[in-house]
Amino acid sequence: MRSPESMSERQFLEPLEGSFWSVYEYSEPGEQEPQKKYVAKRLKQHFLFPRYSKQERTVEETQEVANYLRRERDHLRRSYDKAMPNLIPKEKIVVLPSKEDHPSGEILSVQEKLNDYVELYKLDMDKLTPNEQEEVRKQLDQFITITKSMISSADQQDPEFSNAIPDITHLSNLAIEQKDEKLLLRMYDTNYVLPVDSERAVVQHHLERCAYRLLYIEHHLLGRSLDELFKDPFYTKIVDFVKTHYPNVPNIGPRQLYDAFFPSRNTPPWQRDQIAPDKTIPE
Repeated sequence: MRSPESMSERQFLEPLEGSFWSVYEYSEPGEQEPQKKYVAKRLKQHFLFPRYSKQERTVEETQEVANYLRRERDHLRRSYDKAMPNLIPKEKIVVLPSKEDHPSGEILSVQEKLNDYVELYKLDMDKLTPNEQEEVRKQLDQFITITKSMISSADQQDPEFSNAIPDITHLSNLAIEQKDEKLLLRMYDTNYVLPVDSERAVVQHHLERCAYRLLYIEHHLLGRSLDELFKDPFYTKIVDFVKTHYPNVPNIGPRQLYDAFFPSRNTPPWQRDQIAPDKTIPE
């Protein structure tokens, strides 16, 4: 696939902007309607590679980021695919050739497109039939079980991603898609996969923020009581936090959740000199 500027081959529509990607719908040559199977995503930045967003990066640095994105995705596939082969959409990550305005090349992801879907935080279980509810809950339960196990699982093929979990600090990365008369849980953003014991994850309280989202799913979508969930060792570090600040486990926005762990400051925590993370949650 060529760059979105290659209008003679493919017509690209206005993008949707996320933290990491600009997402384009596009139509093939001679077609008026956007592609139904795929979307194109252009990488804007990656928090672990701050030089990627700078013009002076090298071709080698661009390739390094592309390889890292593939490794993040492959780690998640190794973790989820056996039990949940439909969770992660098909994807191909490519490095676009160097151009005058981007001499170091750019990274493009061509990804399977979700069509008839609802983001998980908008899902109303009461609107599903009993069979559909059972189908969705089974998948959510599998997802939660696997994700919890990942925090203490070694990745034999890529040890750097041992104990690494996906970024579910907001639930817009998860969706329920109606496909071939089935409801499928999908996770369509596979970058920013952090080992929970890495420096950046510890400083950002990444595990605690992801745990809050899993708690939300278990309580509101799987119907488990907070008393039951608070006995789960996985949630030990956020029990007091939830009881004090969000006893009903509301579906708060990602920025609000972030600020709950980090008092707003001008400088992000990963750019500050800091020996230990702020102790916002009792040990």
